[in-house]
Amino acid sequence: MALSILSDCGSRIGRHLADVVNLFDPEIIVVGGEAVEFGDALLAPIRRTMEEFAFFNNPELIPDWVPGSWARGAAALATQNIFEFERSPSR
Repeated sequence: MALSILSDCGSRIGRHLADVVNLFDPEIIVVGGEAVEFGDALLAPIRRTMEEFAFFNNPELIPDWVPGSWARGAAALATQNIFEFERSPSR
């Protein structure tokens, strides 16, 4: 039952990631958070569904096993926004 739920969740996530791939064509997708601890029970359905629904390229799906890495990314984004200077309009 639990594996079936993880497979279903992975398929749903993969479908949405395929939409992101179709819009932005990223080279890699980093998956982080506590969910990566489920390993291939979650990641394999994500990969399968992305391959099925992505139109062109299938980016590498990389699990981020480092705990709290999302917090470093959020802090980097906030710091970047704090120190971003106004840009002159393009001509």
